[in-house]
Amino acid sequence: MLFWRLVLAAAALWTMLGAVPAFLDTASAYERFHGSPAGSPELLAIYRGSWGQSFLFAVGYLVAAFNPVRHALVIGLGVVGKIVYAAGFVGPVLAGEAGSLAFAAVIGDFVFAGLFLAFLIQRKPWRG
Repeated sequence: MLFWRLVLAAAALWTMLGAVPAFLDTASAYERFHGSPAGSPELLAIYRGSWGQSFLFAVGYLVAAFNPVRHALVIGLGVVGKIVYAAGFVGPVLAGEAGSLAFAAVIGDFVFAGLFLAFLIQRKPWRG
């Protein structure tokens, strides 16, 4: 169980390392991830909100690290969140339209999604 707690704590740290700076300086984060400035203030507002949501995911991973079995739902939501986020950047990364930071985020999020999924399969929380 210690391994899974460490994985969740690492996921919380990984997610916060992206979310906090991007939430505080959204325009710079957008440029680092997308390779170009945001087109409008409205787009930046939406982008900032998504980083706020990422921060909440990080808090969830940190809470789940204390008792992964009890918080399996958070881990399941994390699988979906990390896959959806990473999948959204695969095309731009492969086309060279996203920055190197986006490439690192894609790889890291797919790794954590895989680890989360392995935990859920191993623990089978849906069987009680």
